[in-house]
Amino acid sequence: MNNYWIKYYADNSKLIGDDKVSWSNTKLDNMTCCELYYNHYTLGIKGLSNDYWQSDTYETVYPYNKSKLTAKRIEKKITDRNRYIWFQTTINKLYLFTDRYPEQFDEVYIVQPEWINKYLICEIDLNSKRLKWHISENKI
Repeated sequence: MNNYWIKYYADNSKLIGDDKVSWSNTKLDNMTCCELYYNHYTLGIKGLSNDYWQSDTYETVYPYNKSKLTAKRIEKKITDRNRYIWFQTTINKLYLFTDRYPEQFDEVYIVQPEWINKYLICEIDLNSKRLKWHISENKI
């Protein structure tokens, strides 16, 4: 399996799925982490939450009226429990952490009050081949 996701739970169980298994039709409560694997890219977000999400973006290719996948992402709602956002990154991997105190990493962000109840987005931009993250008002 080259393209799949893994959900991890507080009871130490995990669930593995892919584009044929609906993310929303599987267990969403008490998730501690989710990972998305797409070709040679890896995305991850770690932090206890009942509000993780996975989404894709497509664009229409003319004149053929076919869809082209342009982005894959995972998202987590930021809660008042989250104090920091920090990450580990390589050219093919982006992993964001929200629950524990940051270790020795290059970039650490203190969660701002205005970020609470917004979404931490971690994505693969397939057009630019870049991994990126940002805060969004809503789920994408």
